[in-house]
Amino acid sequence: MVGYPSRDARLHFLQSLSPFAALGADRLASAMPYIREMTLARGEAAFRQGDMLAAVFVVRSGALALSLTSEDGKEVIIRQVAAGGMLGENDVILGLPAPYEGIALAPTTLMRIAAPVFEAWLDEPAFTKPLLHAMSAQVREVLDFAETVSLYTLETRLARLFLKLCDQTGRAVEDGILIDRPLSQSTIGRMINASRPKINLQMRRWHCLEVIRVRGSRITVLDPDALTVLSRPMR
Repeated sequence: MVGYPSRDARLHFLQSLSPFAALGADRLASAMPYIREMTLARGEAAFRQGDMLAAVFVVRSGALALSLTSEDGKEVIIRQVAAGGMLGENDVILGLPAPYEGIALAPTTLMRIAAPVFEAWLDEPAFTKPLLHAMSAQVREVLDFAETVSLYTLETRLARLFLKLCDQTGRAVEDGILIDRPLSQSTIGRMINASRPKINLQMRRWHCLEVIRVRGSRITVLDPDALTVLSRPMR
């Protein structure tokens, strides 16, 4: 669903983020008629693999998974974009179809910036420098993902994922760190390229060892130090 929330709300949100803050209030304000808000239910797609994107997206709340699906239906989540993150900028700049699909991992709100507006901002050095920094960080994240799924054991991959999620969405509770979003074992499997039965077995082991606690689709990390040790690949 695409809508038009308060102009001031959209403006203030973008002003709080790099690289948009570098544009200044007046430049952003003039673009507000071309920036819409889009709401997605969990599992709903912002766009599909192969779509030509007419906009760049910024996650305002929730989270989006960027996933690839093979011809035989196998799906791998290559990157997650949480609140404040941007996606689609590479595809708009290159003028190529999206190589992945963007699926909401939870109820999610996106800011949809029309491509011509975004492309006009590329002429502003104050905008492009932090944009290049953000895009370089995305490349590094994808390379880290490729390294992890190609070279490391499931135990190491899963430990790294839980530590990353603790950093992104973790909330301190009495006995550990709650990953503050629902996670099914199927979703976890797509995030580290592993089968659900293997994920289930490893999580049961850690649950018995009190490394994590699993209640439904909620995971609490009880021993982050143990996961840190496990996240380091054996040499």
